[in-house]
Amino acid sequence: MNKLFFIAPSIALLAGCTAIQVSPVSSSVKMHNVCIQENPKVQVADLIQVLEAGFARHGIGTQVFKGQEPANCEFTLNYVAFRAWDMVPYMRDANFIIKQNDKVIATADYHLKAGGGLALTKYASTKDKLDPVIDQLLASVSNPSDNGPLRGTQSAAAPATPAAPVAPAYAPAMPTSVPSVTPAAPAPKAAVFTNMVLSAQKLSTQMGCGDVRSTGGTTFQARCSADYAAIIDCAGGTCRLARGAKN
Repeated sequence: MNKLFFIAPSIALLAGCTAIQVSPVSSSVKMHNVCIQENPKVQVADLIQVLEAGFARHGIGTQVFKGQEPANCEFTLNYVAFRAWDMVPYMRDANFIIKQNDKVIATADYHLKAGGGLALTKYASTKDKLDPVIDQLLASVSNPSDNGPLRGTQSAAAPATPAAPVAPAYAPAMPTSVPSVTPAAPAPKAAVFTNMVLSAQKLSTQMGCGDVRSTGGTTFQARCSADYAAIIDCAGGTCRLARGAKN
């Protein structure tokens, strides 16, 4: 009985950390293809891939574009997504808007309350987080498998074969293209290390670089471009740019 008493609150904590709000596409809307406007500020690498697979699952073809919207796009999807950091980066929020000829016809929001808190599900893959959102968004859309062609472009892609299940990435690896640095000192205590990470990440963001990762002791590394990484040193409680490194 005592075990059940302590386990129940934990289950409630995990179940209550995710909020999903969806205003779905109406069943009266005939959507065979949608144009996805790429958002270069979003750093969730596989987001578009997950969107394409999700729309294909509902018999909807996709066309990704940058900048000016093509003239043949009747339906357009715009999105934003944000990451949080707790030892490793993970997707915290995502918002989607579908327009038909510039008129909003559907919206969807994914949000981790309190950044996911202590729930390990916050480290789940982009697919595991967004597939339920996409399915709710397109629940009323029913198309035959032989979709017609997108006006002025190639025929819409057939639904993609579902990928094999992927276990939640509880400790995803950071990019391997950034050179490692030999640890200069033993790892600091947890509380001190956490504050150090936050300071290093703040400096990295100010420099226009990505997420930081520890390289041992008080040093961190952040990828700033395809061929450049910043080495940040937080010795003495103050983070500063130590040097740059080529990828």
